[in-house]
Amino acid sequence: MKYKIDLRIIIVCVGILSLTACNEDKGNYDYEAINRVTEITNIQESYTVEVGEQLMITPKLDTSSGNADNLDCTWYYRSGSTWEVLQEGKDLDFVIADPIGAPNTTYTCAFEAKNKVTDVAYRQIFSIRVSGTFNRGYVLLYEKENEFDMGMIVQNAQNQCIPKYDILASTAPSLQREGVKPYELKIFTDPTAPHPYNTDGSGRSVYVLTDHYTTRLRVADFSWDPSYDISNSVENGSPVHQNYIAAGRPIVAEKMKVSFFPLSGNFKPHVYIYMNEDDGKGNWYMYNTYPVYYFLSFPMNAYRTGNTVYDSERFEPAPFLLCGPRITLFFNEENNKFSCQTTYRGSNDFTTSFFFTENFLDESSDHIFNFNDGNEGLLYMGERYSTVSKMTAFAFLKQGDGRFKFIEFGFQSSTTALVTKDNKLRTCMFDASTGIDRAKFIAAAPEPNNAFIYYATEDNRVFYADVSGSNAVVREITDKVISDGYNEITSLKFMIPSTSSKYLGIATYNSSLGKDEGGRIDFYEMPSVSSGELTLAKHEVNDDETIEMSWKGFGKVVDIDYKP
Repeated sequence: MKYKIDLRIIIVCVGILSLTACNEDKGNYDYEAINRVTEITNIQESYTVEVGEQLMITPKLDTSSGNADNLDCTWYYRSGSTWEVLQEGKDLDFVIADPIGAPNTTYTCAFEAKNKVTDVAYRQIFSIRVSGTFNRGYVLLYEKENEFDMGMIVQNAQNQCIPKYDILASTAPSLQREGVKPYELKIFTDPTAPHPYNTDGSGRSVYVLTDHYTTRLRVADFSWDPSYDISNSVENGSPVHQNYIAAGRPIVAEKMKVSFFPLSGNFKPHVYIYMNEDDGKGNWYMYNTYPVYYFLSFPMNAYRTGNTVYDSERFEPAPFLLCGPRITLFFNEENNKFSCQTTYRGSNDFTTSFFFTENFLDESSDHIFNFNDGNEGLLYMGERYSTVSKMTAFAFLKQGDGRFKFIEFGFQSSTTALVTKDNKLRTCMFDASTGIDRAKFIAAAPEPNNAFIYYATEDNRVFYADVSGSNAVVREITDKVISDGYNEITSLKFMIPSTSSKYLGIATYNSSLGKDEGGRIDFYEMPSVSSGELTLAKHEVNDDETIEMSWKGFGKVVDIDYKP
């Protein structure tokens, strides 16, 4: 019996020793466990990236032992109610595509560092916003050898500028482009996009004008559907409907002009299109979204003769408009004078007057110019502005002696205010030798206090003119803005107010490279408002990198606009 007791004592002692050994091992495990992740840094709360963009995140892990070797790291994204593995490893290096590649989608993601011994996990949650392939940047419309297409200088979330070529080939494959000549590109605020009866919530239109049709693209991805055609923005029973829609003919707009009415911090568009009719006459039509939606119907270039829209007398308008927030100026080419249309500010203003323009009197004799001064016709008119609220209008009027009178004035809410002395800002004469009559592109520097006009002539020379005095002082700058081999100027414009960057975009073409890749775009800025000289614009990517804003390899560019 005593032997058995002693044996039991031995067994108990052995057990105690075993437990002690286990406790010591567990102490080692505890040592691993207390190697905690005390902080995860270098991961932002949110990222905005584009489809196809490479996202790199390198987290920094602070641990209680200063050693992260015993940690397994994994990146996850949330799919419904579950977490799915996106990538293994400490550093994320991922090109945005499936499973987190849907444009305009925000994904909830997580980084996890797990202790290999204890399975204790440390996580940090963040979001990735996929903004789409074409989030914002400069959009180019261009001709190719047998078709047309679009390119874009995309400004991505990292503030880089990435050129993209031949966008429509992939985004709008069913859109007829072969044998089609493009005219114009317009991107603007528009609640009717891309189809007035089936909007996508983007509130922005992308219009493409061609010699075959006028249509829209979806702003998010530049995709296309036949329902986006401008024919879906026509009033039933109107002349446009009868002459085009009912007859099965496409609406072909040669020009488009957009005016905005500011309301409570938002902008309500009035969209005009210019069409050459079968009889060779030109008409301006309009659709608007405020105070009510009203689509293309009757020519706006008409005077009231009675109480209905049918009681009107059409006049031949110039293919140019001056569009302000509250009034639009037409130019009557039959008697060489301005005519005004009021754009309405409330439903109470919406009357049959909406469909007409009216003559306005300027009885001044001591002002720098009179709106009713005799002239031989309009050369061009447009706007100078940095924002919609800060804009002026200008026009070039041919004189009997072959010169051209430049006039500049402020936009007002009525013709009474329009013709006041203080509202007339400048007048200046251009001699015939300046070549202004041969200008194919004219653009005004986008500052109200700036006195410079830029233009390119039919023989592909570039000039700027100081219009601060009574006679224009003109300087040629062709050699400063035209690169070797690029001998044709195909577009010249400021994209204000589409972008706050006050750059002058000049598109040129190298015929020896052909229409598939002979197009180039350069952006220029003015060093100051006191000098019309231009310097090639530079874009600061970050503190360590600055690039010149010049790209080539596009088709033959016919127009440029900015997508915010």
